[in-house]
Amino acid sequence: MNRLKKRVGIAGCGTIGRKIASEMDAGAVPGAFLRGITSRSLDRAARFASTLDCHPPVIEIGELVEIVDLVIEAGARKCNGVDCGGDLVRR
Repeated sequence: MNRLKKRVGIAGCGTIGRKIASEMDAGAVPGAFLRGITSRSLDRAARFASTLDCHPPVIEIGELVEIVDLVIEAGARKCNGVDCGGDLVRR
């Protein structure tokens, strides 16, 4: 994997998060690859992630922020009971 590419995570697997993930999976964002997804419903996110060619892991928000360069917050303010807005802005 080219380390010059930014590792991107998506927090939220609703309409917007799925669209962003699908576009990234299709290579529409040069210089970035989808490294992981989190959501309030990890089961729902896992079902969606299994449809992507890149098969990103579906993990808790705390794990996601440790493995990516950038998190796109595309969902409700709370992900897995964590206030994502505040946590993500501080990191």
